[in-house]
Amino acid sequence: MKYTTTVIIDISLSEFVKILTDYNAIKYWQRGFISFEHISGNFSQVGATIKQNYDFGKGLISVTQTIKHSNLPHEIFLNYDSKGICTYQKNYFTELSENKIQWVCETRCFATNFKTRMLTLFMPGVFKKQTSIYLNDFKNYAETGKIVNHAKT
Repeated sequence: MKYTTTVIIDISLSEFVKILTDYNAIKYWQRGFISFEHISGNFSQVGATIKQNYDFGKGLISVTQTIKHSNLPHEIFLNYDSKGICTYQKNYFTELSENKIQWVCETRCFATNFKTRMLTLFMPGVFKKQTSIYLNDFKNYAETGKIVNHAKT
């Protein structure tokens, strides 16, 4: 499954990248985020691996994020591996004006088990909606400081 999500954020490119690469701030804009564990590599550089833990009300979900390509502040490509699904994201950041950024997120999802395969076939909107929620929650946090995560941290 492939899809693209785009959002316009009213902040400078440098401030955008600062917030995006601050793993301690993830808890403020990613719903369900509990914690992260640095596994290897230098943060925000190719090869860095981070384990992220989430609780969406049905138990703990762990996702391993690996940076595959980084040309910040303009782009970063990430792999996310978790039980049942592998997700590849190509994120592009374009400065539209001094305080306006366009974030284009190209996503490819591959199911690794039967249950997730059925979800991607019959309910692809669930994945698209989740990506859109995260990008818009980031936008709201970056622009106004609005915190959306109510998970225990």
